[in-house]
Amino acid sequence: MSNLHDKPGPLHASPALLEVLRLCYALGEGPDDEALALDVAVVHAIEAELSTTLPDDVLVVLACRSPILACATGLALDAILDCAEDWSKGVPEDHVAISYLHEEPFAERREEAECGAYEVIAIPRSGARTSPHVLVVRDGAAVKKTTLGAFAREKIAAWYGRDGRRWLDALHLEATLPLEDPSFKPALVGDLPAPKIAVDRFVVHPKFGRGRVVEARAEHGETKLVVDFEGAGRKTLMDKFVSEG
Repeated sequence: MSNLHDKPGPLHASPALLEVLRLCYALGEGPDDEALALDVAVVHAIEAELSTTLPDDVLVVLACRSPILACATGLALDAILDCAEDWSKGVPEDHVAISYLHEEPFAERREEAECGAYEVIAIPRSGARTSPHVLVVRDGAAVKKTTLGAFAREKIAAWYGRDGRRWLDALHLEATLPLEDPSFKPALVGDLPAPKIAVDRFVVHPKFGRGRVVEARAEHGETKLVVDFEGAGRKTLMDKFVSEG
C-alpha cells in the first residue's frame, strides 16, 4: 500500500473527466469553485481501510462537490466504505466497489422513484492513481469497463437529452469552452497525523530523574517523548533532553 495518498498536493483529472466537467459547466451545474479540496488524512484513512488507492478522477469528483456529478456517479466520501462492504456481489476479487446508483439516477433524484436496477462502480485493487478506468457491475454481474468520465457523461446525456433544446444549447456552449480552466485546481490539503513510535525504554532527565517512555512521536524532524517519571509524574519533552537510563 505504498502508493496511498499521504501528503497534500494537486489532483489531476483525466481528459475524459475534464470533458464531462466542461459539460457540467455548459449545463449550468459546474463544480463548486470554492471547495475543490479534500482532507488528505480522510482520504488516506479510507484508502488504508480499502487496501487500495483511490484514483485522482474519483477524488476530483469528490472534491468538486457538484450535485450533477455526485448524482451521475453515486460517489460520496462518507459512503465509500459502506459500498465496499455491502455492494460487493459480482465485483471481481481484483476490484473493490466504491459507489452504487440506479441505472437512471437523475430520474430517481427528480421524480423520487426507483428507476432501474442498481449499478455498482468498482476500481482495480492495483491502486494506480492515474487510472481513469472503472468496472460497472449490474445485478451482480460485471457489464462493462469504462472511464468514470464516460460513465458520468452517459448518465447526464440520458437525462438532460430529454430536453432537446436545452441539451443542444449545452452542447453548443460546451464546444466553445476550453478543456482546461486555469482556475480549476482540485487538491488534497492538510497533513496526516504524526505517527506514534513504538517504545519500550527508560530515560533519565537531569531534573526529573528516571522515567519510562510511554509514547514517542515525530514532529518537525524531531522526536517528542511522553515520559512517566518516578518522582515527577508524566512529562512531555524532546528526546534530546534525556539520556538512556
